[in-house]
Amino acid sequence: MTLNLTGVNASTSTVVTAYPDGTTRPTASNLNLVPGHTTPNLVTVPVAADGYIDLYNHSGSVDLVGDVEGYYSTTAAVASGGTGFVQVSGPTRALDTRNGTGTVKGKAGPGGLVTLTLPTGSYNNASAVLLNVTETDATASSWVGLEPSSGDVPTSSVLDFTAGQTSANLVVAPVSHGQVQFYNRSGSVDLIADVEGYVVSDPTTSQGALGSPYFPVTPTRVLDTRNGTGAPPGALGAKSKLSVKVAGRGGIPAGAKAVLVNLTGVKPTTSTWLSVYADGSALPGSSTLNLAVGATRANLALVPVGSDGSIDIYNNSGTISVVADIEGYYIG
Repeated sequence: MTLNLTGVNASTSTVVTAYPDGTTRPTASNLNLVPGHTTPNLVTVPVAADGYIDLYNHSGSVDLVGDVEGYYSTTAAVASGGTGFVQVSGPTRALDTRNGTGTVKGKAGPGGLVTLTLPTGSYNNASAVLLNVTETDATASSWVGLEPSSGDVPTSSVLDFTAGQTSANLVVAPVSHGQVQFYNRSGSVDLIADVEGYVVSDPTTSQGALGSPYFPVTPTRVLDTRNGTGAPPGALGAKSKLSVKVAGRGGIPAGAKAVLVNLTGVKPTTSTWLSVYADGSALPGSSTLNLAVGATRANLALVPVGSDGSIDIYNNSGTISVVADIEGYYIG
């Protein structure tokens, strides 16, 4: 199941972990929270046989909000039309209200809509798109949701933020006539979106483009620069890149095409951003995770795997500790 998990009103700094009901709680976390902040993160978690998932809070008390964005089936075709096949594209900037990329230039105002027209050449049969959505320069605390076809106010959010904060969240957005619409609740804000992949039609039942089936794994920590997991210990420096081997670790096969990575940045010495991408490819013109000085924050990313079985993580400014947990992989 793919769940947008949001932590609200944390009484103290804490972490939240999602995992299948009845299983051992993993050491990986999905949400990193501090008092006074509302923080979302997309989570893809296996569902137990009884239909439940568990949510664990480490410290203090916190309100949790969960919005289901989709699910993966164990069968190739589902009567409702869902598939679970994803075409991985790598990060491509499709929307930026600051300069008019993919939409009309200008911030989304209170109750305002931003319409993203997907890039030419996108899959015509895509039922949904995976977008890393970033907000910046907000004038008020607000939230962004996906605009329903009825035109009513969305009943759930995909990104919650406070004034002056820059934050990102992976979103599974339904596609209608090649477009996605975002709704901003309060104040004005610039929105940025980078395409990471598309959900495509089942090739066994249509003539659609081939996609890759998804395989969940128990969240597996493949990198922690604080203790030397997956790389020599030590914070990642400015304008520095770190290569992390993922294939062949934690049940991920050598032929994995892409992985779902929960990327966490821990206490940077200055405001910065991280980008995660396939090893051997060029640094993309987009960020995966935006962090203020001293903050700890996570974001889920769909990342192509390089031919050597590795992914790269780049830090733009200052020094920062980096943690990466694999939630699943795609093959084909």
